[in-house]
Amino acid sequence: SDLGTFWVAIRLTESDNITNDWLRLANALCIGTGINLIVQALFNYLDILTRSMFLIVVGGIFAATLLAIASSLLPSREGAFQASSVLVGFDHASEKLVGLLPYPVAAVVGDKSTSVAPAVPYLQFEKTLSALQPRQILVTSDSGGWIDPSALLSQRLSGAYVNSTSELYEEMLGRVCCAGRAPVDLLLSKALSGNQEAMAFQAIYTNLLGLGLLILAFPVILAVAALSFLIGSGPILERQECRGFRNIPFLRMRFRTKRADGSYHSAGRLIAWLRLTNLPLLLNVIRGEMALFGPCPVRREFADRLAEIVPFYSMRFAVKPGIVDWGDMQVKNTPVSAQPTTRRTIQPRRSVLTAIEYDLYYVKHASPLLDFEILMRLLFQGKRRASSSTELASAAR
Repeated sequence: SDLGTFWVAIRLTESDNITNDWLRLANALCIGTGINLIVQALFNYLDILTRSMFLIVVGGIFAATLLAIASSLLPSREGAFQASSVLVGFDHASEKLVGLLPYPVAAVVGDKSTSVAPAVPYLQFEKTLSALQPRQILVTSDSGGWIDPSALLSQRLSGAYVNSTSELYEEMLGRVCCAGRAPVDLLLSKALSGNQEAMAFQAIYTNLLGLGLLILAFPVILAVAALSFLIGSGPILERQECRGFRNIPFLRMRFRTKRADGSYHSAGRLIAWLRLTNLPLLLNVIRGEMALFGPCPVRREFADRLAEIVPFYSMRFAVKPGIVDWGDMQVKNTPVSAQPTTRRTIQPRRSVLTAIEYDLYYVKHASPLLDFEILMRLLFQGKRRASSSTELASAAR
């Protein structure tokens, strides 16, 4: 069983884009150890094979050592490939991925319409693949006439990594590539219509967690409401009509912090400084209009205008809007040194297209696992942000 689990781990890590042999071995050991512990725990539970933790660890280390020695002695196809990438065509996704690829770009097959680098040649023939033997081949969606599919299949069967630029863009950047793609390609995608099973399950734990958070935050909400009533002027809450699930309008509720002229009222500045403006959004969660995680809510007039300009914008409403946005977590958890600095605050700005790409990624991959990842990023990666405090409701725009 030890040999079997670590053999599976080595096979699983063969397709990883890890150029360092030691990192690849460490990755295989971690995965193998985890699988081995799960298998041994199952054996112990079923009384098939009872072993102590010491024997499990020793047996796992021994099995991993044997397989590591065997894999180093057996002939490998890795040596037949050069540590380089070849681009078949060049599009918007390729432009974003060039600096992120684990292997440098050796050549581009297709027309020289865009310069990758002065030293990167443009080649027109399929013999490029057999001559360069690249480790990774990236194919654009409009490159069908530049290379024979049989040549790509041959390279893939030989062990090279063959990916489409749009899929790798989505995997590495955490967003769906929209630039340069025909709207019909996205509109006809079943994956971007929302996972009904995932949304049904999300509604259950969202309501339970939202109710728990509302109970915990109720004293704070009551205190802020009393402060705003005594010191502030006008209504306590402001209600903005937003587009929700399947374009159904709803009123997003927040504490009112500003007057009609845009200036803060007496209590508004304190409420905003304490980052309590969006606590009433928990009421929208309890009412089923929002979720804890999802694309940020957008005001109706802005959503209608963007839907006219961008044909696939309405696809973001295939899921409920959320308090915590996947795109916000991706941007806010980038290192502070990589963000533009200002005198007052550090808040990266996203273009509308980039925001839509993040939203469509969440629509496509919406699941409890993705929600859990967003929660972990919110809790444990907040130290990368310029501000040490984390705002629960960061979805307002």
